[in-house]
Amino acid sequence: MAHKYTDYYDLAPLGKYNVLNYYSILLITGNDIMPSRISEFLYCTAILVTGAFFEAYIFGAITAELQAQDDQHTKSLKLIEYVKYSTYIHFFPAHIRMNILSYMNKFSIR
Repeated sequence: MAHKYTDYYDLAPLGKYNVLNYYSILLITGNDIMPSRISEFLYCTAILVTGAFFEAYIFGAITAELQAQDDQHTKSLKLIEYVKYSTYIHFFPAHIRMNILSYMNKFSIR
């Protein structure tokens, strides 16, 4: 099956631009759809850009969720350290101090 556009250098300037645009987006996504006509290059470029945005959104959402979880864990550790410090400066008995800290460790976010 012969393709209509087999030689890049025979294309019109707008056609060359569309082919280059397609291959530049292809470098980002890494999935070759193998278009052969300019209309296919335009359509494939639109699909690849849409897919890249969805992929970026998904990875961004996962990263944001992991960061939020890490922030909550850090807050929990800081709170435990603050309570530990407070029990020492207010001279809580050792057994009460240990009960408070074990309770807080039980419910802290890991």
